[in-house]
Amino acid sequence: MSLEIPTAPDGRVIEERSTARVLLVNPEGRVLLLQDSDPGAAGTPRFWLTPGGALDPGENTAQAAVREVAEETGLRLPLGQLGKPLGLRHVRHGYSDRVVIQREVFFAAQVEHFEPDHTGFTADERATVQDVRWWSVSELDATTELVWPTGLAPLVQRVADGDRRPWGAALPEGDESTVSI
Repeated sequence: MSLEIPTAPDGRVIEERSTARVLLVNPEGRVLLLQDSDPGAAGTPRFWLTPGGALDPGENTAQAAVREVAEETGLRLPLGQLGKPLGLRHVRHGYSDRVVIQREVFFAAQVEHFEPDHTGFTADERATVQDVRWWSVSELDATTELVWPTGLAPLVQRVADGDRRPWGAALPEGDESTVSI
């Protein structure tokens, strides 16, 4: 008996996963974003995204969020600083080597400004993360660069204003891809 791996029509592997993502917002109302890339597809656009990633076996979303922030930024957040999830969405990412169908749970934390430390990056992150930067709401509104999730600026503004109500309906679902699916 063989286990068949699901593939897209073009042969890319289809992966389904649950992730935790975190909006880290400093006292100036800026959010920390990582610029990522698809190393398998030269010339594809780079994209900015919040810290976060897949849940490890046995983790809940809050535990994964805290672990991912530590790995990707060096910041050690107490679990209680995240509070309840602020949003949930389903999104599809098409990359050169795979298609990822992702369930994303978003948290937010108001933090002091800090310089990220990337010594906790995984091998994949060392290969793909190109830059890191704190973005203002006005910069997010004005940029022509890809920023995921789409519509991040109003969410950052809500966190900066101290509004921690759930906003699931404001997180657009759909497709955010470097290579069309």
